Amino acid sequence: MITTDFNYEKHAYCYVDIDPHDLSHGAYIHLKYILELVQSLPQKSKILDYGCGAGAIIKAVKKARPDLDCYGIDFSSVAINQAKSTSSDINFKIFNGESTSYDDNFFDCIIMLEVLEHVSDPNQTLIEIKRILKPLGNFFLAVPQEKSLKTLQGILIKLFSFTPSKQTAGHLHFWTENQLSTLLNLNGFNINEKTYSQHLLWQIIGMTYMLLLLLTKRQTQELSQHLSSTKNIITVFSESIISFLILSTNLESLLFSKSNHGLDIQFRCSLQK
Repeated sequence: MITTDFNYEKHAYCYVDIDPHDLSHGAYIHLKYILELVQSLPQKSKILDYGCGAGAIIKAVKKARPDLDCYGIDFSSVAINQAKSTSSDINFKIFNGESTSYDDNFFDCIIMLEVLEHVSDPNQTLIEIKRILKPLGNFFLAVPQEKSLKTLQGILIKLFSFTPSKQTAGHLHFWTENQLSTLLNLNGFNINEKTYSQHLLWQIIGMTYMLLLLLTKRQTQELSQHLSSTKNIITVFSESIISFLILSTNLESLLFSKSNHGLDIQFRCSLQK
């Protein structure tokens, strides 16, 4: 089993609520594709955010489709407690990262955003998702292709074995697009559609950010939450710059959504028959 020293209890991912029209939010691209997906779900469909963090994405889904039965799970007690404190109409719970304890064929749709690279056994995780997803259900997966030579990160891994996201973000696995596609196929999923985000501008900014985290000995959301909670002229200015940069990278992602040079891949999948 692969383990990590990354401390998920130090901070909660997805702690900032998101407006689906806010291009300056880091989760804008993921939410855009998810809302497009859930538009076609029948009323009272059950949707799970697997690795929901503090719940910003699933809360935005519930706001857009209040008729859906929404669920969120995460292995961080800090994240789930924060999610529960800000929403009473979503079923949030902590789980151990292996069995979710849901019944077979329970969900109509499962979303998993930037989680698969964190789990110790990706195959076992996909087996569990397949078990709890209905035969005609949808699986939306967003995961980085950090080993691809079409990305800046992949080139740095190839040349220098440089993997800062392992220390700063808790990544345990590094894949290419082909490896990810094979992983999904072998575990019983058909890939119906792929889109890409986080292209060159994002990759340059992201790598710079990772280096800053290494230098300051911080982890990803730890620094973000520090900026959000400390209101002075420096942090307000920093937040404005960051918002502008995120907006720029989101526009880049929309423009090049079919270019496989993006670091992040969004897979829209169904179960194999």
